[in-house]
Amino acid sequence: MRQEVQPRPAKRAKTTKVQDSICIGREVLTVTFCGEAAASQKLPMTTRKDVGYVIDARLADEARNPGNWRLLLKPRPNYRGRHFRLDLPLGDAKKTRSLRTALHVAEIQASDPGEEGCIWASVDASVEQIGSSIQLSLAIEVRWNESLTIWGSERSRLNSQQTLRDEVLETWFPNLHLPKGSDAQPSWSPQDFYEAACVPDKDKLEADVSSMEVPRLESVLYPFQRRAVQWLLRREGVCWHRNTDSSQAGIQPYVPSDLSDPPISFYEARDVVGNPIWVSPLLGAATRDVSLFRPIQDLRGGILAEEMGLGKTLEVIALILLHRRPEFPVMVYDSFLGRELLATSATLIVAPSSLLDQWLSELNRHAPSLKVIVYPGVKRLARAKDPDELSAERLAEQDVVLTTYDVLRKDIWAALDEPVRSMRNEKQYERVKSPLVQLSWWRVCIDEAQMVENWTNNAAKLARNIPRINAWAVTGTPVKDDVQKGADEPPCY
Repeated sequence: MRQEVQPRPAKRAKTTKVQDSICIGREVLTVTFCGEAAASQKLPMTTRKDVGYVIDARLADEARNPGNWRLLLKPRPNYRGRHFRLDLPLGDAKKTRSLRTALHVAEIQASDPGEEGCIWASVDASVEQIGSSIQLSLAIEVRWNESLTIWGSERSRLNSQQTLRDEVLETWFPNLHLPKGSDAQPSWSPQDFYEAACVPDKDKLEADVSSMEVPRLESVLYPFQRRAVQWLLRREGVCWHRNTDSSQAGIQPYVPSDLSDPPISFYEARDVVGNPIWVSPLLGAATRDVSLFRPIQDLRGGILAEEMGLGKTLEVIALILLHRRPEFPVMVYDSFLGRELLATSATLIVAPSSLLDQWLSELNRHAPSLKVIVYPGVKRLARAKDPDELSAERLAEQDVVLTTYDVLRKDIWAALDEPVRSMRNEKQYERVKSPLVQLSWWRVCIDEAQMVENWTNNAAKLARNIPRINAWAVTGTPVKDDVQKGADEPPCY
């Protein structure tokens, strides 16, 4: 979801904030073993800083004797120094979950990548002779680079970093989503989703929307539907209001009353020395200054997740009729795509092919005054007798544009920017561009949103790249039973 696009800035704003990291874990592992050199001569104490990029240190559990952990030390592949391999039994050393996680972070990312949102570890090693034994100590600090922007860096979105974040959250911040003082066991189950969902308050909203009027809607909304429509409007920054003095009713700006609360998805936590920090499992971000993420409060849209048969389609139609795009310039600059787009007040609805006729029927039945058109995709558009009939300019004139997930999958080649290649000769023809990414849509609604739960498929990739101001996911099955994972389950590595 994106905020209202602004005119193109003259220059990129400069930032003076320096990249910083937050220490979230500190572990020390000490192993004592006998050595031939220790028995023959006195060895001086040796300390080395940041050895993680040279030495690969990891824990291994003996297959024949589970619970007997050993420390494996060997040079990293890019280290051209001496070759060695140490296999040391840990004995009575504390083999805590935090130590295993710290060593795993050091194994995956043992140096600062220098990019925001990334998790890494610094490893210091010291060797000391004690009598006829040698004592090896590893001091590991797990650090989380502070996030300065909402979406973080490209590196922070790699699968390896996502795995590390999951392990770090489960190890050092297992109770983030629990209320303070709660004795409940940490878990992330489907029930947690439903308990966290927003259910419009009947007592507070009923008085506000009891006389709600939706111009040009050929149906009467039930009370619970009016409350749902009011919630939809508020998520788009407005609300339906009737002036008791003049009896006039209409849409007006909505100002939430909880602006002092932290941005959504952020929880207060503590770093390794007890200083307050803010962590967002959703964004994979940690920061000391939560004000940087206040724009999240302005994200417009959400998930309309009501059970089947309660009228989600009718509620979306009422939203379309009530909240149109205010006055806007013909062309607007989209900072996400980095180019100017043709602005439109149209709502784009993406639905499964089997539901396309149902959407057409519902729109014609409940709001026949709306201008509705079906977008069939670039390939069918090229074979049309009049391609301009479904051009970007033509779509921008509509109130509602319907398309399907099949179209999104097939349009992916015409929507994403083609890779830059060095060519001997200039291209003879311009590449066809999908009108779905040529418009700044006022609203995009993804019906049966579980169809794009796998973010790697082409439909999901194109859905993320469609420029929009308000974004809605409509579904009756927002959570599946395979998202549950035991809180005490060890990380998989």
